[in-house]
Amino acid sequence: LGPDGRYLFIQVPHTASTAIAAELVENYGGRPILDKHTTIMEFANSDHAGSIAGGLTFAGVRDPFDQQITFFTKLKTGHDGLLDDKQHELGEGGHVTGRMRKKRDVIRAEDLDYAGFLKRFYKLPIDAYGCTRLAQFDDIVRHETIQQDFERIITAAGFDHLRPIPQKNKSARDGSAADRFEEYYPPPVRQHAANVLGPLALTWGYELDERLPAPAPWAMPAYRLVAAVRNQLQWNDGPLARGIATLRRRINY
Repeated sequence: LGPDGRYLFIQVPHTASTAIAAELVENYGGRPILDKHTTIMEFANSDHAGSIAGGLTFAGVRDPFDQQITFFTKLKTGHDGLLDDKQHELGEGGHVTGRMRKKRDVIRAEDLDYAGFLKRFYKLPIDAYGCTRLAQFDDIVRHETIQQDFERIITAAGFDHLRPIPQKNKSARDGSAADRFEEYYPPPVRQHAANVLGPLALTWGYELDERLPAPAPWAMPAYRLVAAVRNQLQWNDGPLARGIATLRRRINY
């Protein structure tokens, strides 16, 4: 939260949110409130909700074809012990869940590569950014253009832009999806990847790599259904969503 409510930044996982948040605190008067990956809906139901009246709200997004590789890498490597650190659990204000640990254990036990991980755990189109939707924010920082987008937003919030954002919380992977496409997305997995990641990418305004086939005809309708269900169960400010969020924290699911 910025000084005098001049901005509110929502930290979406795997979008360089740690680096952006640190920069806001260090150079633009930001202060952490609530949990690290609190959603905009949770903020709206908090005691801080009135502090942003008139301020600029923003969050980060990332191409799902790249974001999912980072997620896999963090699961496989343990992300420097973070996955086993209790203070990073959902119930303690973090984002590590029992489901993530189970995926990590299967990846290691079966020595899954990224393609195997994608086919094993994702059967339907994903809605990984369910916690943030474009219409809810004044602006968006895209991971691919983070420096330009951040400069534009911080200037709009009334600050002088001081420097490029230093990198923090980097995963152990090397190269982007575009740089190592043949390795991450070999031909046998491309149609599946297009089906489960393509609808989200297209919804967020990303173009699919030309080496990918188009998502199957059922994929976009299935994505819209998944997103609608998750919006009702997780990503709104209704009593059901609030109850489910409380339960998830209690059981770390």
